[in-house]
Amino acid sequence: MSRTLKRKRYTFSGIIITVIATLLFLWAAVQWFSLSNWPPRLSPGNIQTNELKSYKNLQNISDAQEKYRELEWDAGAEKTYAGYFIHLWTSINRISDPVLINLIPKKLAFAMGASRAVNGYYFIDLHTLIAPATGEVEWLDHRRYWEIIGAPSTMNRSGRLIFLADQSGSIYVKDMRIHPKNYIDNPLSDGWTRIESIQDLKKFQKEIDYTL
Repeated sequence: MSRTLKRKRYTFSGIIITVIATLLFLWAAVQWFSLSNWPPRLSPGNIQTNELKSYKNLQNISDAQEKYRELEWDAGAEKTYAGYFIHLWTSINRISDPVLINLIPKKLAFAMGASRAVNGYYFIDLHTLIAPATGEVEWLDHRRYWEIIGAPSTMNRSGRLIFLADQSGSIYVKDMRIHPKNYIDNPLSDGWTRIESIQDLKKFQKEIDYTL
């Protein structure tokens, strides 16, 4: 075989290899881009619907907390709010036996992380507060207080707003990216807006640019 034919064969093989390598590179780039943009962002309307449903879920949790505190499911125990909102579905008594409470649905009770989100939101119990006098972190006294955060499973994709509910029976909302880690004694002074109805929430949503 002449040197010319060999060079042509090698050149043709090189082209094939280069094309395959390029295609593989492009495929990997598409996969990376897809993963970095997963889950896909919902439309503004669907995001707002998630927020409305999450507000209703927090209403259910808030109502359940009041009922939980009044229940005599653990005879002789001191009345307290549920420290973990899953206990509004199933709690335990003083000898660690499970007790079906059933004040909220099981699906909502397990929405404790992004992977178990309901309608694009999961819920976070707050257990600590910053003592005003000392600045030290202290455990929240669930005989008197409870507070829970509603956060999007994926910020700006499944939801835009962060919610807060507490023992006052009120629900608050804030357009923020990072949820609080400690109990907030006065949400209004901390920039939260009290939401008293679905219509209130819809008015608040109109002030938010969901395209950002």
